[in-house]
Amino acid sequence: YTLNSMAVTESDDPTGIRFVAIDSKVYPLYGEIVTIEPDVGDYSLLLQDNNDILITDTLSENLGLGSGSILSVIIDEELVDLNIVGVVSTGTGDTSDYAYMDINSFKELFSYDVAENPPNQIVIRTQNDYLMEDTIDLIESELNEREKYSLRTTTYIEQSESTLSSLEIVFTFFKLSGIVALLVGGLGIITTMYISMKERKKEIGIMKAIGIKNINVISFFLAESLLLGTLGSAAGVALGIVLSKQLAVIASSIFRTSLIWTIDKDTLIYGFLLGLFSTMIFQLLPAYLGSRIRPIIVLKDMEGDDPFYKDIGFYVITVIALLVFGAIININLNSLSLVLVIYVLIIIMLVFTIFSRYLVKVISYIPTFGILSVKMGLKNLERNCWTIATALLAISIGLGTVGAVLMASEGVKTSVSESLSNNLNYDMQIMGVSESSIKQVEERILLTEGVSNLYRYSLSISDCYIQSINGRPISNYVYRLSEDDREFIEDRFLSGVSISAQNIGNDVVNQQIAAGRLLGAEDIGRDNIIMTSRGAAYFDIKVGDKIIFAYEDYPIEMTVVGLYTQTSTFGPGGGSSTNLGLMASYETIERIRKTSINQEFNIVSINGASTPSSAVVVNIVGNGLEDDYFSIYDENGVIISRSLSNSNGLKVGDTLTLELNDTSKTFEVRDIRDGPFNLEAHVIIPYRNLKDTFSGIYTYTLAVDAETGYEEITLKKLESMFPDYRIFEASRLQEMVTRMIDQVLIPISIIASFSLFVAVIVIANMMYISTLDRKREFAIMKAIGARNLSVLKNIAIENISVGVTGGFTSLLVLYLASQLMSMFLGLDKTTISFIFMGELIGLSVLISVFASIIPAYNIVKIRPLSVLRYE
Repeated sequence: YTLNSMAVTESDDPTGIRFVAIDSKVYPLYGEIVTIEPDVGDYSLLLQDNNDILITDTLSENLGLGSGSILSVIIDEELVDLNIVGVVSTGTGDTSDYAYMDINSFKELFSYDVAENPPNQIVIRTQNDYLMEDTIDLIESELNEREKYSLRTTTYIEQSESTLSSLEIVFTFFKLSGIVALLVGGLGIITTMYISMKERKKEIGIMKAIGIKNINVISFFLAESLLLGTLGSAAGVALGIVLSKQLAVIASSIFRTSLIWTIDKDTLIYGFLLGLFSTMIFQLLPAYLGSRIRPIIVLKDMEGDDPFYKDIGFYVITVIALLVFGAIININLNSLSLVLVIYVLIIIMLVFTIFSRYLVKVISYIPTFGILSVKMGLKNLERNCWTIATALLAISIGLGTVGAVLMASEGVKTSVSESLSNNLNYDMQIMGVSESSIKQVEERILLTEGVSNLYRYSLSISDCYIQSINGRPISNYVYRLSEDDREFIEDRFLSGVSISAQNIGNDVVNQQIAAGRLLGAEDIGRDNIIMTSRGAAYFDIKVGDKIIFAYEDYPIEMTVVGLYTQTSTFGPGGGSSTNLGLMASYETIERIRKTSINQEFNIVSINGASTPSSAVVVNIVGNGLEDDYFSIYDENGVIISRSLSNSNGLKVGDTLTLELNDTSKTFEVRDIRDGPFNLEAHVIIPYRNLKDTFSGIYTYTLAVDAETGYEEITLKKLESMFPDYRIFEASRLQEMVTRMIDQVLIPISIIASFSLFVAVIVIANMMYISTLDRKREFAIMKAIGARNLSVLKNIAIENISVGVTGGFTSLLVLYLASQLMSMFLGLDKTTISFIFMGELIGLSVLISVFASIIPAYNIVKIRPLSVLRYE
């Protein structure tokens, strides 16, 4: 197990640090703590003296301290200097500010008594999975059933399955992104192979003239694609291995986690075969078009080939290629519905290409005002409308996806920022304030300059068990469900639910009424609750229904006064739909939790005689429940169970002294009854008999709102005034969320950039095809005296036209993609600024011009004689 405590740095800018006590001989049972500075491998070698600590890389970055530095902190109002002997990474992706130290040093430094503050989590490692299951059965039978503990057990298998299940949508998104990149890459393969076919038209014509059949031509191209696919796929697999290895290194700095790098042969084989078959599939169309070449047309440099879209065989080949491609993709995604999504994307790309083709035709008729170079450039667009349309498709996908990702990231950041600003209507929180100190702390805060508002915040009770609804046992609602629904309900709701508190008048309400009403002033202190409409649907709960919960084994009847839907998941104004979203007034929850709570004390003496310290669970009752056991004038009475009486020789009238956190009080036994009374409790004590002696039984969180411009000053004052409490700044949460969003978007942006890179290749291919078909035209121009600059000017006008057109079509793709992302992520409809539009169009022109540099250079270098020697 581990122990935790808080301390505040002694500096002009105090920082709260969580210290984690660990046993270096066994911690951690799973994973590892990676030493960054110094790189010694085993972190336990660094912890030698009592004041030695290890800090996480996040804390090192925030404090600006490293190995060898001294960290001064305040512990129990005393200044302590700690030696930073190393900087480590936990390898879990946790961005919290941690400091690790040896568990024995921790106990001494923080005066920590494990018996008084036992750990709330125990990690067990077994030799194998069979022993793991036996251990769980033993815990359930010996501790939960026999000793009446309520321990919850979970295994690494269950945690892994839960994590993978929650990440399934992320994996699917990355797979789809990869497939879209593969489709764009397919355009690059098709255009490259089409260029290869165009440059060998004469060769194909001669082959067909001497008797080679169409099927043989297709076979030649497929054999070539097999060779190229083998080489390219092998290179791709090798590159993937190198990049994945580097990602493991990059992840430690970007994602603050360690990736276990392994080579999975199945993944490598699948990647190789996917690249190989994809190359052959995308080669089918150029191969078929090459097989249709008529020798007489090619050998005489005549025009006359029928357009490909008039050939029925072209569509047959296309359908076959798509079916084979879909089968390959289905092996990866293992989902026919996602394969259908891919087909829908392909259809959308086809429609977009047809739309772009007619758009190019329309643009070619724009008035040129007698400028010959402009007229020639626009006419060339019309002549190569299908080629240009494909280039527009590539550039629109590339720029559209990159722009959509950037806009979505900004939209998420803005949405999160607005949600936090609207729902967390405080600037800082002070946590862990005991009831004995709460009023004094509140008075001191209100007297602090710069504080504008203060209220109690964030209260809830958990492990509430639904017993009945409208008098009918909950089992009556469950047994009628299907087996899957029953398992879901039992796992999610019948193992205990939470009821959150809403501080009416202070907490921001982010709920929309579905039925009934929301909580109001009339519900303060009353047993009224609201819940999500989705949660109510599981049990067919309606407004006015009465639900009996068992809290700490005592029944609580609550009336449903409203059903709601959430407009935001931030703040206390909305509960999780997976936990019914139960909410009551703050005063109601405060009263309920003070009705019954269990606390472990130590028995240190009996009848004045000291005894070996032994732990006992005490049920602390209040809010009228104590009147069922004690008289109103009883100030030091307790009731004990018969088993506790027998084990300690106690009888009515005897005294026993209970201790908690170095504080003790003597009580008198008023009665002995059968027990345990409440869960595993063997003693019952009224809360009024404890509250003046024992502090910390009930703790509170205070929300503080500072005046505008006083946030930083107020925070520093509160941290210096209350060094023993953890103070959380709301703005820091926004920074953490923004950083997490940036980290998640990095790989998505990389994938989108791949699409843009492939788009550049496609555009270069399209421009090369366009100039290849017009070599004679450029040769004639140069033969009659046109200079290289004039030729380049014609090509530049054509490319700029394509770039401008591609910019506008990219805006169309960007708008549709951003709206879909906004709908998928639940964001407000995004608008595209004019500045961003201009930047996108400018980038499109830049890409188009850049991609045409090599084709333009080849045209400038041609010799008219070599091109026109057959004329």
